Parts: sequence; C-alpha cells; structure tokens
Amino acid sequence: MDGSYKAMAEARVTGHDGGALWEQFAVTLVMYSSVAVRAALPSWVPDPVYYPLVLAVAVYRPVVGLALFLGAFLRLISTMVRPGPAPGVREATTVSDRGSVVPALTPFRGLGMLLTVFCILAVDFRTFPEQHMKTEVFGLSLMDFGVGYAAFLNGVTMQKHFRGGTAASKWLFNALPLVLIGAVRAVLVKTVNYHEHVTEYGVHWNFFFTLGLIPLLAFPFVRFAVPMIPAAVVLASVHQWWLASFGGTAYLLAGERSGLVELNKEGLFSLPGYAAVFCCGVWAGETLRLPGDRKRADFRLGVAVLLAWTFSFLSQLLVQRPSRRFCNVAYQSTCVALSLTAIFLLSVSSRFDPGAGRQQTSPYLTALSAHALPMFLVANVATGVVNLSIRSLDASPVEAAGVLAVYLAAVTVLSPMVSPLLRRAFGKGKTAQD
Repeated sequence: MDGSYKAMAEARVTGHDGGALWEQFAVTLVMYSSVAVRAALPSWVPDPVYYPLVLAVAVYRPVVGLALFLGAFLRLISTMVRPGPAPGVREATTVSDRGSVVPALTPFRGLGMLLTVFCILAVDFRTFPEQHMKTEVFGLSLMDFGVGYAAFLNGVTMQKHFRGGTAASKWLFNALPLVLIGAVRAVLVKTVNYHEHVTEYGVHWNFFFTLGLIPLLAFPFVRFAVPMIPAAVVLASVHQWWLASFGGTAYLLAGERSGLVELNKEGLFSLPGYAAVFCCGVWAGETLRLPGDRKRADFRLGVAVLLAWTFSFLSQLLVQRPSRRFCNVAYQSTCVALSLTAIFLLSVSSRFDPGAGRQQTSPYLTALSAHALPMFLVANVATGVVNLSIRSLDASPVEAAGVLAVYLAAVTVLSPMVSPLLRRAFGKGKTAQD
C-alpha cells in the first residue's frame, strides 16, 4: 500500500470518541426487531435483500430504523392480546420441544456477524458515520460494541463444550485455529504494508488472538465448577482494580514501547476484561438451554438485562467512562447489556409470535449463523483485497454503496464454500444449533 495513502487511512480511524449510547442501542433494536417485522412481510421479499437493507438503515439512519422496532413492538403486542395461537400453529414453550435448537441464537449470531462484516469494510469509506468508528481512549461506538459482541458470542457458543467435560486439551484445541489465523493475519498485514491502528490492539496483536485466548482465561473457573457470573465479577473486578489502583490506565496510555509485551500491551492487558464478557456469554448460553418452560429462561434473561444496564450506568457514573482500549468494567457491562437485550428480544418475540419464531430459523439466517466464523474470515480477506485494489477513501457515495453491496453478496456466497475447508483443517465446525 502506498505510504501516503496508508497514513491518510490511519488518520481516518484515529482520535474518535464515539457517539451517544442511544445510537448503539437503536442499532441493536433495529437489527434484531427486524426478524419479527420480516415475518409480517410477503414471502416474495427475499431475505438476502431485506436484511442488508435493514442493516444499512440501522447504521446510516438509526432514527428512521426505529420505525422498524415500533412495527415489531406493535406486532408483538397484537400477538399477546390474541386469545390463542393461530389455527394449525403450535407455540414452542419448552426447550425439549425443540431438541437442542435454540431459535434466538440463530439470528443473534447471524445478524450480529452480518453487521460486523459490513462495518469492517464500510468504515474505510467516507460515507461511514464517524460516531460509529472505534474510539481512541474513552467513549463507546458501534464498532466498539462489535468487539464486545464477538467475545460474548464466543461464550454463548463455547457453552456447548462444557457438556463434554473440562479437559484442558479440548480448550487448547479450540483456541488453536483462531491463534493460527491471528498469526497469519499479523504476517500478512506487515508484508503488504497494510494500514493499522496501533493503539487498538498493539503492534502485532489482532482480535483473532483475543478471541482464541479468552476461553483459556475462563478455563480455571470451569475446571473448578465456579458459576460463570461470579467468575465474570472476579475477572472484571481484578482487571478494574489493576487499571485504577496499580497504574494500569497510565501504563496503557503511555506512548513509549519497548519489548514484545509493551509493543502489544493493549491486546494483552485487555484479555481479562474480554474474558469477563465471555463468561457472561457462557451464562446466557446456559440460560437459553435451560430444560423446561421457556418462561423461566426469559424471566432470568429479563432480570439480567435490568441488572446489566443498572451496572453499566453506575460504573460509568462512579468508576470510569467506557473504554474499549482498556476493556474496563463500564465497557464490559455495556457490551453485556446490549447483547443480553438483543437475545431477550429475540427469545420473547419467538415465544409470543409463532411467525417470528419460524423466521428466526429461516434458511438465510441459519446459513449466516452456521458459517459465522468462515464469514468473518472471508470478510477480513475481502476487505484487504478491496482496500489494496481501490482508494476507498476517494470513492463517491454511489461507488461506496455499489462496492459494499457486491462485497456483502460475495461474502455470504463464499462463506459456505470455505466452511468445509475449515472443518477439514481444524475439525467439526460450529452449527446454527450450537
């Protein structure tokens, strides 16, 4: 990559302080309520067109997108006041009715990944709103939340491994693919002189390393049967204590870097914070898979949503502003609150609205969910190819929209093709039912 353009691209993503919390909340509501709205639309409206359009509205016009949430809310109210389910439709009220399938997890993973892969390229065009870009030190943005969402989702997915025992070798094996991918990415970024934001994770670190290693920090708690919420509290408390009382904040803000640890201090020292988010994701996965009446699971999720938002506001008010760079307790609790809100909305809507429940396991959303990791990998490669092929910062709004549309279509088509290759290389892949 040309040196001057690389400097311009790095300057584009530097120095931001995020946007208002309601904007992240609005995008979450719009994206995940769109499933219920889709159930009310004619069948000839194709999902591969509908969901990307909703995504674009949520990111670029969140206020307009809130109309979708209002539509979903009114639909949910109408189904709740009906005397009973529609003729011929049986409402799924128990987990055992559905075997191991948890419908809410399919759109949570699929739509979350669709939003993630869209943003990692969209941010390289000037049309992308600056308030959604990753923050430099304090604040919260849509892309900041995307990182926390990935850690939370990793926990929801990894929960299935708890049923198969707690052998350390199993955890190491699950971490290995992501660590290897992170190493390959680090080498490629340096080889092609690709633009990077050093204060995001460090000089060599990237988020693949983080995703691969945070389950290993949670492993001791699993090994000794410590419940996940207390484990998350311990990790978050110790991490915040280090930041506040042992010079952690000043150390991470210091400009000088010498030695491998300091070169990658942001990535290394944020691991305990992301591990706390991961543990909360494990708890959510356990709750959604509770045997028996789904009302119990929804009640627990609803209480958790209220507690998470309360803790988020209190930690911002009394402890420290949210910081993805530090992965402090305010950032952790806000990411957990947003993630739990999304899962709660999906779970409740599928219980009261049979149409929304069926839509949650539609072929399109199921495919997005089943191939989430391959989709993320393909998106990273495709983003690099696009940025090395064109000067995205110089693209017009029409050109940006065209490139993003082709990019999303290509990523969703190629991901199922890459998935079997990953299974053969690293073992059985994750499915939408995990």
